[in-house]
Amino acid sequence: MAFYRCWTPKPATLAQLVRVADIRWTVDESFQGAKGQVGLDQHQVRR
Repeated sequence: MAFYRCWTPKPATLAQLVRVADIRWTVDESFQGAKGQVGLDQHQVRR
């Protein structure tokens, strides 16, 4: 089960909130895939 806590300075429709949540999920999946491709999921990288 997942939930989002949202705050906006102006009222937002449910459709807008769902769209933003969907975009966030897509970005997170892309980062996970990229980390797996370059091996960053196996090691900790420090500057």
